[in-house]
Amino acid sequence: YGISLDAITERIILDKATTDNNPITWANIMLYSKYYEPFRLEVEELVGNVVERQLDRMSDSDYMMQIEFWYVLVFHNCPRLKASIQDKTTTIIDSIEAKANTAASGTNPKPSAIASQMLCSFLKQQSTNGKKPLESFYDWNENRSISEQITYRTVSYTHLRAHETPEHLVCRLLLEKKKKKKK
Repeated sequence: YGISLDAITERIILDKATTDNNPITWANIMLYSKYYEPFRLEVEELVGNVVERQLDRMSDSDYMMQIEFWYVLVFHNCPRLKASIQDKTTTIIDSIEAKANTAASGTNPKPSAIASQMLCSFLKQQSTNGKKPLESFYDWNENRSISEQITYRTVSYTHLRAHETPEHLVCRLLLEKKKKKKK
């Protein structure tokens, strides 16, 4: 984008992102940081640690209803994360898919299981060279303009929340409350 900031402003942005704990914010900072190599390396290390910490916080009871699942959606195809972190996202996606396959089998498959299968299939896409595409929930190729990305992400988040059942909402809120108590 041709933007450069002074070190003080960069520090303020990183502090704010740490406080907000938003995967989309971290992803945008990661893309922005390309302009200056030392800052890029610092951001990649920091974001890698944040993503890994969020993935480690997830329980395997219902991955997709946890706020940390957004880190899977945003970073599952990030080319700048260590292989060990990418492997963790793949393991989570594989676990979701296995549970969805079980729930979708039989004569009366659950619609939520079919939707989970579709999501996992989307997240596991491979290009002809066997790598994950850089365009998914987050566009690591930077082919979309920032306004398109923000609109897409907002609509995606709103769409997923719109299909949240009352039971899932209660579980999500209880999990969030439990996490706040731990802090």
